[in-house]
Amino acid sequence: MSMEPQNDAARYAAQVLRPARIIRTICQMILGLGLAITLILKVYMLVLTDHQCVADAVSLGNGIRCADTLEIMSYTLALAAGFELAFLMFEDSDERAVRPLLFAVSAVLLFLLSGLSAGEANWQMALTLLALSLTLFGGLTFRHRLVGIFKARGGEE
Repeated sequence: MSMEPQNDAARYAAQVLRPARIIRTICQMILGLGLAITLILKVYMLVLTDHQCVADAVSLGNGIRCADTLEIMSYTLALAAGFELAFLMFEDSDERAVRPLLFAVSAVLLFLLSGLSAGEANWQMALTLLALSLTLFGGLTFRHRLVGIFKARGGEE
């Protein structure tokens, strides 16, 4: 009778968690590839073209040329956070809840930094950036200590 719950957990891990993990990984790899291609195209346009944004033209090249690099990276991180959160819905462990939170906080931090110019800096924005940075630092520290605790117990992350 004690073997049945363990078999159920193993069956759940094999039939649900493994495919969900594979799908999440593939989606994040596609996001990473798309980001890499976008950044390569952006560098190409910066080096070999006149880097003129045309407000009326709606094309992929003009969209890449006119978009801020940090903004593109923040959108990619936000999508990655969404995939992490979707995968978290299939898991029953609480320690992994930190990963999508870290992705999301990083995305918001990059998005705010992308829209910030030297003349717009004020104390509210400075406090917001400080709070996001401290949240990110706290999340990373918490995750690092949590991983250490689980490894000390002999478990996996």
